[in-house]
Amino acid sequence: MKPLHFGVLFVIASTLVTFALAQTPQPAEHPLFKAIVGRWVGEGSLKTRDSGELKIHEEWTAAAEGGGGFRFAGTRVMGEETHEFSWLFLLNATSGAYECEYEHTGMDNPMRFEVSITETRVELRSPLGGPGSELLITNTLEGGMLNGSVLHRDANGQEVTSGTVVHRRVE
Repeated sequence: MKPLHFGVLFVIASTLVTFALAQTPQPAEHPLFKAIVGRWVGEGSLKTRDSGELKIHEEWTAAAEGGGGFRFAGTRVMGEETHEFSWLFLLNATSGAYECEYEHTGMDNPMRFEVSITETRVELRSPLGGPGSELLITNTLEGGMLNGSVLHRDANGQEVTSGTVVHRRVE
């Protein structure tokens, strides 16, 4: 049997990537994002490693963006601080995977997240702090509410911050 030529392998790989991209809808067309279009209010708290607690209040709007993206944007009060924030979900044209850019007032550069999504749940992961650290945010749509959880672990796997925020639609 003859070995496959590199060009043949490249064509096969390109075809598979093209097929995968055709199967992944733009974020604006994803069932979960379509289900949360509108205005929302969230209440919750985060607990810190030093036994502190930050109350959180959010007001945001979710909407489709031009080009197929999807954005959550609004205002967050966390403890004594207030800032504007934005989560922009996009489809990576090269990999066919969803990605998210997060930014809020005062940030120098947006934070990037890997995204895993189903019809009722979106999970966001990003390094935060030293190598091996991670921020994990999970939002689950249940009974008309969007239940969010936050978990930040340091490079040693120790919990730095965790908490929940429950969002309800504003009619």
